[in-house]
Amino acid sequence: MKKFLSLILVFCLAYSAILFCGCDEEQTKEITPSNINIVAFGDSISAGYGPQDSEMYSYYNNYVVGRTKINEKCFSYALANSLRKDEVTLKAVSYAESGDTTTDLINKLNDKKTYPDLLTDIGRADIITLCIGANNVLAPTLDNLSDLMIGGMAAEDLEALLIAGYNKFKDDYTNSIIPVLTRSNAQIYVMTIYDPFKYASLLDINMTGELQFDLTAFEERFIEVKNMAIKYLDKINDYIKTQKYNNIFVVDVNANFEKISKADYGLYLNVDTSKITIRINSILDIMSLETTLSSNIYFDPHPTIYGQAYIASLFYDAVVKNN
Repeated sequence: MKKFLSLILVFCLAYSAILFCGCDEEQTKEITPSNINIVAFGDSISAGYGPQDSEMYSYYNNYVVGRTKINEKCFSYALANSLRKDEVTLKAVSYAESGDTTTDLINKLNDKKTYPDLLTDIGRADIITLCIGANNVLAPTLDNLSDLMIGGMAAEDLEALLIAGYNKFKDDYTNSIIPVLTRSNAQIYVMTIYDPFKYASLLDINMTGELQFDLTAFEERFIEVKNMAIKYLDKINDYIKTQKYNNIFVVDVNANFEKISKADYGLYLNVDTSKITIRINSILDIMSLETTLSSNIYFDPHPTIYGQAYIASLFYDAVVKNN
């Protein structure tokens, strides 16, 4: 495997990016520099989801899970293209799907009826990419954001959900996901999860309308909720980095996103609270403020096209480093 990828990378060092694919469960095969199989697993980040009206949106809507018709702007497709040359036949397929938790991924791995080629793809894979776990923590946080910000849900209730999500991640990752993926002789690249709200501040929001409204109290609550979620996201990242396997490599996307300045962060992610404008004309607008915020494109935690390309380059660098 390493000899194969070394030969491929001689052709590819001038390129950069990422995508996923795979093949047969127990099968071994002789790999040549003219053939690469890539399989991608994960959630909306891997699938290349983009909120409506974003640059990513139209590309994501052309994506088909488990098929070769994939989102051409997501980081996984960029990686595949970075390995593509005239001399190389490259098969890339993605099983990533928006909203997937570790539980959803396990169900997918066991669902031979819906995904009849999945285990075959894993078995034939030369490279497998994995981005999973964000929804174990961020989904319960964002789903309850409105109640949390107005005091309808206690912080300790959220923390109970986050602890459960973190523990479920550890169990699923170690006992169910990795054992299936390592059935192949592929190199497996696992991504750590970035903090999407690192620089987000509700005080940056432009408030307009007939009523004056102070967001300070909401900001304090938002910071409390955000910090709690990131605490368990960091625990997931630490767990990923401490699990050692011969053929699994960590792509520390989170550590690299931490280096991005506040001025540039909006280039990589849709989250940019300085671009949000909320109009307050009545008490009803105030009561629905949290829902309005959560649905705003500039509060969406997914990468922009530029962010996807950056993640792709980090995966590509990891492939180069390990071959």
